[in-house]
Amino acid sequence: MKLTTLLLLVTLFCVTTSCKKDDDNNDPDCVKEENYFTAEFDGQILEPYWRTGFGTTRYTFGVNRDNQYNAWVLSVRIEEPDIYIYIWIIDVNGVGFYPIEYVTYDDLMPPLYQKNYVQIEYTDIIADDGYPFMYLSMENTSGIDITSYDSSKGVLVGTFTCGLYAPSNPNDIKQISGEFNINMTTYDPYTKPCWL
Repeated sequence: MKLTTLLLLVTLFCVTTSCKKDDDNNDPDCVKEENYFTAEFDGQILEPYWRTGFGTTRYTFGVNRDNQYNAWVLSVRIEEPDIYIYIWIIDVNGVGFYPIEYVTYDDLMPPLYQKNYVQIEYTDIIADDGYPFMYLSMENTSGIDITSYDSSKGVLVGTFTCGLYAPSNPNDIKQISGEFNINMTTYDPYTKPCWL
């Protein structure tokens, strides 16, 4: 009886004090103004999350910058649905519009930094063609609008929109749109953003 009561009290304590992903952040000083990504795809709002467990604790918004090619690669892990979003932006030289191009599986292989494109890859679905199920960007469906850029500070702010097709079923076409705000002087994927 004592053991059962103790287990019930421990369980009740864990349930009432555990943090949930959708807990409201009550910090009035918390402002979501840099180092964030958000997108709308297939009727859902997609945002990176704070991942913990399996030896990994980090913000799932990855930013890679290659100064040789003036290229930026944004990689975003989404929890639900379980997908990765990749955005490649090449030859960034200032504020302006960068068209998104049509890509195939071949464009995902080296040499890299050849095209501006968007890729969505499902981590748990294999398509009929044997590749992970994915959507790839189509040409002439819009692009990336860089609204703020500072090369020396590593600031890249903008929006994007494009059409995507499934290579395993080219008639399966969807739209994605979103925004990003990056400041490499404050970007740290191992520090939890206050809004998460």
